[in-house]
Amino acid sequence: MEFLALNVKRVIVKNKFNIVKFKLYLLCIFLFRLLRQFTYINPTLHCFEITQTQTHTVMAKSNGEAKLTESVEEWYKNFGSARQKVTKLHFYFQDVNGGSDPTVLKVVEPTANSATSFGQVSMVDDLVTEGPEPDSKKVGRAQGTIGFADLNDTALQMVLNIEFTEGEYAGSTISILGRNQIFQEYRELPIVGGTGVFRLARGSVVTNTYSFDTDTKKGVLEYTLFVVHYEACA
Repeated sequence: MEFLALNVKRVIVKNKFNIVKFKLYLLCIFLFRLLRQFTYINPTLHCFEITQTQTHTVMAKSNGEAKLTESVEEWYKNFGSARQKVTKLHFYFQDVNGGSDPTVLKVVEPTANSATSFGQVSMVDDLVTEGPEPDSKKVGRAQGTIGFADLNDTALQMVLNIEFTEGEYAGSTISILGRNQIFQEYRELPIVGGTGVFRLARGSVVTNTYSFDTDTKKGVLEYTLFVVHYEACA
């Protein structure tokens, strides 16, 4: 009888253990399905899909913000079918370093006795124009930060956003980040991103100093951009 009772206890314990395992299995399935309701990657599209459960309406949002959010979301939903294209852009920066209305403002002085102005930091808000003349057709603004970042050479670390305010690209931006050796005749900088028409942009910039007046400290910088971006996702 003791042997039989012992076997019965073993069966009961084993059954309880199996029930616990089964409950844990059901819990794992539930958590997995719950997790799948949020953002996941579709390998056939190589992009993020956004599920309905991830989209939340915030009452505080303005209509403009809500429309922009919907537009960007729709763009990414159709990103898998978007085709790449290359756009060449050419324009000029009106770079004013002195006078009563400068577009380049020094905010940090260089280190003492530095031959390369190491440590100097300036904020930039240059007018961008189609031609080299200051009164030529306006394209937008080039805004950002430049810093002298080389102990041995006169070279800038540039963080610039080109904001298009006129023409077919109005409302879009292109972001540039890189090293600019300003005393070289031609310099190449990378394009690292953008918004609007240039969303997810990349590419290259070739720039040179078109002119510089040492008396007025007004410069004209020529910029040619080769931008890889995507056609409108529809």
